[in-house]
Amino acid sequence: MGIYDRDYYRDEESFSWQPARHWSGLNLIIVACVAVYVADILFLKLEPQNRIFRVLAANSSDFANPLRWYSFLTCAFSHSPIDDPNRFGILHIVMNMFVLWTFGRDVESRLGRTAFLTLYLISALASAVLFTGFWTLIGRPTTVLGASGAVSAVFVYFVCWNPRVTLKLFGVIDVPAWALGAGILLYDFVGSLSALFGSEQRVAHEAHLIGAAVGGLSFYFGWPNESLFKKIRFWWRSRHLRVVRAREEQQEQLAISADQILEKVSRSGYDSLTSKEKKILEEYSRNLRAKK
Repeated sequence: MGIYDRDYYRDEESFSWQPARHWSGLNLIIVACVAVYVADILFLKLEPQNRIFRVLAANSSDFANPLRWYSFLTCAFSHSPIDDPNRFGILHIVMNMFVLWTFGRDVESRLGRTAFLTLYLISALASAVLFTGFWTLIGRPTTVLGASGAVSAVFVYFVCWNPRVTLKLFGVIDVPAWALGAGILLYDFVGSLSALFGSEQRVAHEAHLIGAAVGGLSFYFGWPNESLFKKIRFWWRSRHLRVVRAREEQQEQLAISADQILEKVSRSGYDSLTSKEKKILEEYSRNLRAKK
């Protein structure tokens, strides 16, 4: 059975214009990428260095500037501008979003929203940092932008999970997922070697391979997963409850001490109190006023 035979691939209501907290992680990523692309189109007349796609792209020089470290993550939401004749223009974002949409739904259905977003962000960060870091170390500064590294992670995760699923290459040729995955990895490996030996490349093949490695390792080790995040949320909530309970116990103890001191006042008068007892009464009085 092909992936397009499955019910959730025919679900026309999967996207909903509800508040973002109800959206899937996949929808959030696609909306963010498209929003950045549209914003860049709206501000085409900005100076080249101030264009949105440039501000969000990661450069080798960013390693030396902590204020620019955000770019190693934001570059996964920025794509080749529509007016760039030397690159792929709008095809860059269209292809990335198409592949992400095709395979991301299946992967998110397995991982859950939080884990899916974590996989995307970690693979995006790893591919950007390692790609620019590698070329910087060998003396060939570079720039990277695009979701390709993270998309590769999602695709490879899908292939590892469903290696025998039949996919339609170019919508015509039936090919098993593992074969398509192997072919793409081989293409990126050859492209990386060509770039290493001096061939000019417009595709960040190394970033694709790094993202693919993250996706494969994620599947192999079973991380990230929703159970981990549930444990973290439970720990955080229990920690908050413990803090609240500790305050309540402290308030109860203060009330008991204040009652004992007030009994002493009724027997011996206020002047019989020590300075410590007077401070306890003052604190108890402040708490009472705060509750009103």
